[in-house]
Amino acid sequence: YKINGGEGKSYNQSFELTENGLYTIDYFATDEVNNRNVGQFFVEVDNTPPTITSIISSESIGTIQLKKYDGPLEVYPKGVKLFLAAQDNRVDVSKIVYKINKGKETLYTGPIELSEPGVVKFIVKAFDFLGNATEEEKVIYVN
Repeated sequence: YKINGGEGKSYNQSFELTENGLYTIDYFATDEVNNRNVGQFFVEVDNTPPTITSIISSESIGTIQLKKYDGPLEVYPKGVKLFLAAQDNRVDVSKIVYKINKGKETLYTGPIELSEPGVVKFIVKAFDFLGNATEEEKVIYVN
């Protein structure tokens, strides 16, 4: 077999393709009377999770310092919307889920209105079609 047109190798044991990318595998087999069968297939390796983008529909109206948090929290007006997106450069995003405060994990289907005043902690997870996942957490304050 050959990987990406490289040096031909005898297949004696399994091998790994660990680096991200598209691989071309050329193979051939020869029987005892020199009949030869040739084939080719492609393999996409993706070990990189999607990247997450979260956008709040309004500019911050200030900051607030709460003892429980190391730094100041951005303050947003009541009723702002949270927009979520994710991008994967190889195999595309299969789903985005989120959790707000102590709520249940929910499949993201559209903008989320933040209408309850107080601290809002949202956790966002994005998955690609190969199961690679990433998670981001953000804490804001809704006035």
